[in-house]
Amino acid sequence: VSEFFTIMRWRSVSAADLGGLGGKIDPVRTASVTVNGVSVTTNPYGSTAAADNTWSAGSALTLNPGLNTLLCEARDENGVAFNSLTLVQVYL
Repeated sequence: VSEFFTIMRWRSVSAADLGGLGGKIDPVRTASVTVNGVSVTTNPYGSTAAADNTWSAGSALTLNPGLNTLLCEARDENGVAFNSLTLVQVYL
């Protein structure tokens, strides 16, 4: 398990906003990050973003009422997941 794929921020704001769900990536291995198969924003090293080596789900997904299982995966240049984290979020 890579220490470079982490969750740094998490708070639920609304069904359409994952409340800053995001974290750190390994910029050498990570070509993309998905949450439940949906591509989310990545800012690899050398990007123009203020926070290099990060990922953020933003409003890429919508939570459903009740339990929501969120599978966060770091993917390589071939689209193969090499690291993952799973969260369960209750949305009322």
